[in-house]
Parts: sequence; structure tokens; C-alpha cells
Amino acid sequence: MAKRLLMTVADEDLRDTRKSAMLDHLLNTDLFNDNLSGHSRVLYEEYVLNPRIDSDIISAWRKYLADNLPADVMTRAFDDPGILAGYIADNITIEKTGNYYGTPITPVGVDQLKVADE
Repeated sequence: MAKRLLMTVADEDLRDTRKSAMLDHLLNTDLFNDNLSGHSRVLYEEYVLNPRIDSDIISAWRKYLADNLPADVMTRAFDDPGILAGYIADNITIEKTGNYYGTPITPVGVDQLKVADE
């Protein structure tokens, strides 16, 4: 699984990403189970295992969110991602003008501030 994780990121990320961030993603991502009907390993590796979010520097966020999001949201979102989308819509304010320079905000920062840009 560690090799697959490293293969999902760009060469630049292999140089720039802290070991602690890669370990967070490796240790806090559910392992792909071939018995998950309707889900492919390729989609899993590209969209679940892959730690990249947009163009920001890869940071550790999986354990933080697992520990800090409401347990019922985490449990129900596994079967219905709309639960997580609803939680975000209800709890995160979209601020359109405050981030003048378009500086990326980490998932941890968004959760702590309860604010994000578009």
C-alpha cells in the first residue's frame, strides 16, 4: 500500500512532502478491499488513497478529520457521501473575498476556522 501511495503523487511531492504527512495518509486511509463491489482499485488509488487536494502542499489531515468530525457523520458518510457534503454545507462558511492572494487553506485549517474560499 505504501508503494501505491507513493505512485499516486507527483515527483515534486516526493521531494516536498514531509514524512509525517505521507504516514498520516498511509495509516489513516481504509485499505482497498477487493470485495467492494462496484468500486475499482484505480478509482480508489486516484481519489481515496491519493493525498493531493488541488495544488496545495500535501499536509496531514486524515487522522485529524477522523478524530474531529462527528462520529455519526463519519459512519453514515461511508455509505452516503451526501452526508459529508451536507455537513460541510451546514458547518463551513464560504468566504469569497477574504483570501486576497488565493493562498490554499489546509483541510485542518478549514475545519478549525469553519471558513473556506470557493
